[in-house]
Amino acid sequence: MDRAKSYSWLLTVIMGVALTTAIRELSTLIATPLPQGVSNPSLTSALTRFGIFLLLSIRWTLGILWYFDRVYISKNPPTLGVNYFFDFFKALINFLVFVPLAIAVTASSSTSPLATWMNTALVGGKPVSTFVWILLLILFYDLIFFLLKCGLWLVLKEVPLRIHIFWAILNFLTLIFCMLVYLLSVFRGSDPQAAAVSAEIPIFYIILFATLIDLVGTVIEDSPLSKFLSPQPPAADPDPVDLGSGVTDGGHDQSTTAAGS
Repeated sequence: MDRAKSYSWLLTVIMGVALTTAIRELSTLIATPLPQGVSNPSLTSALTRFGIFLLLSIRWTLGILWYFDRVYISKNPPTLGVNYFFDFFKALINFLVFVPLAIAVTASSSTSPLATWMNTALVGGKPVSTFVWILLLILFYDLIFFLLKCGLWLVLKEVPLRIHIFWAILNFLTLIFCMLVYLLSVFRGSDPQAAAVSAEIPIFYIILFATLIDLVGTVIEDSPLSKFLSPQPPAADPDPVDLGSGVTDGGHDQSTTAAGS
């Protein structure tokens, strides 16, 4: 299934562009001091955001390649149906969002029109950073498309795969915990700006924990969780045949049969 492999690698290229962008933004922050008076996140904050971005990029890339291999490529279907293209375009849009997330690694909450509008409309002007808004969008996006895919399954009279339910629950819980930690820190802190920066550190650990669970449930294929969630179990090696015994699958000794004939 060469087409399916090519489409999957297109997603990898997009994530590579996003990762390159994040590294460039972080390197620029480290190597080029900004003019006096320009708002600039601390280096600790930028490194924390880069760590969050790196964990997400590893998790999404390995997970989606594993998924397409188990569900489509390894089965080698003669045609690619509506389910495949729904999954592919969902992943394509998701991966494209990683590019602005990479740019936001070094962006403060006051430099983005998006963050300014979201902060005013949703959190009463509290300084939620552009990076956090895009992070929440990525986690929420997966839940929305899971609900849309449920509608597709109803139309096609299919049942959801275990991995879809696992990812939807994992991302939803990650979203809830990240929102609680961030908003509690911002609303309860005496200095909202400092609290917003410090809240990104526990978010990093939440993302790290979710990434480890995801990797154990997908790409680490000898784990019990991965075997349970895998849409198609790994093919087992055929049993070795003892050529010296002359016994076939049917249990008859070919050498004895030949001698008797």
